[in-house]
Parts: sequence; structure tokens; C-alpha cells
Amino acid sequence: MQQQSQQPQDQVSLLAFRVEALERTVSGFNQQLNSYVREKENDLKLKMLEATAQNIGSEITGFKHDVRELEEEVKALKDDLQRRDAAQHESQSRLQIRVLVAIISTVLTVVTSILGLYIAHIFK
Repeated sequence: MQQQSQQPQDQVSLLAFRVEALERTVSGFNQQLNSYVREKENDLKLKMLEATAQNIGSEITGFKHDVRELEEEVKALKDDLQRRDAAQHESQSRLQIRVLVAIISTVLTVVTSILGLYIAHIFK
């Protein structure tokens, strides 16, 4: 009889041992699952950061292109401004020469007239 009462206790002990082993296994699975979930979250965050970095890189490339275009426009405007300045300077130089020629012509005309009148007065 003792053996019969011993047998259910052994079965209970064996069952308790198996339940504890199962609990440890489930606990290990839970830890692995939590670790896996964290890794997946980190992977998603990393992918989001990579996508953000690519977007920023694309924007920087676009900005560089825009800056190059603006630099070319500024250079074209500078060249145009220099041409205008040169044309204006040339125009001013021509105007100054015309004024000088007009003044010299007027002075020569006045001097020639005075000389003509003086010579005419002398021969009279």
C-alpha cells in the first residue's frame, strides 16, 4: 500500500518538475520574444533613420544644384553689369570728346572771327 501511495506522490512530483521546466522554457521564450521585438523595433528605427538620412542627402544635393544655378546667374549678372559699365564709360568718353571738340571749335571760330575782324580792320 505504501507503494501505491508513493506512486501518486511521485507522479505529482514529476508533474511539478515538468511544470517548473515548462515555466522556465516559457520564460526563456518570453525573453527571446522581447529581445526579438526590441531588435525589430531597432531595425525599424534604423530604417527610418536611413530613410531620413537619404531624404536629407537628396535635399542637400538639390540645394547644391540650386546654389550652382544661382552662382551661374550671379556670374551672368556680374558679366552683364561689367558690360554695361564699360558701355556707359565708353559713352561718357565719347560725350566728353564731343563736348571738347565743340568747345575747341567754338573757341577756334571765335578766335578766327576776331582775327578776321582785326585783319579787316587793319586793311581798311
